[in-house]
Amino acid sequence: MEHWLAARVAAIKTKRAPEEPNPNAQLVLDIRALGKQIEQTHSLLSMETDDDLLDAAIYQLKALRAQYRYLLRLAHEVNLVVRDLPITEEDRERLVQ
Repeated sequence: MEHWLAARVAAIKTKRAPEEPNPNAQLVLDIRALGKQIEQTHSLLSMETDDDLLDAAIYQLKALRAQYRYLLRLAHEVNLVVRDLPITEEDRERLVQ
């Protein structure tokens, strides 16, 4: 019984610790998720007819775009290139400034 326990403890000690998640990988996932939310909000905006709901969708779209620009700026600061992301010309101009 002791031999089995000692072998188990040794195996646990030699196991590698779980790797920390790559912050750049998480940033890419966050950017892509936000891009999808922006696309969904655009779709909602094009289908909505109620004035109050249109206003809400517009404000939501503005907030999402601000978050998107922030994440893109973070990616730029760490020289991270994320390909195939939807970005408006307005956002591109703000990022260049």
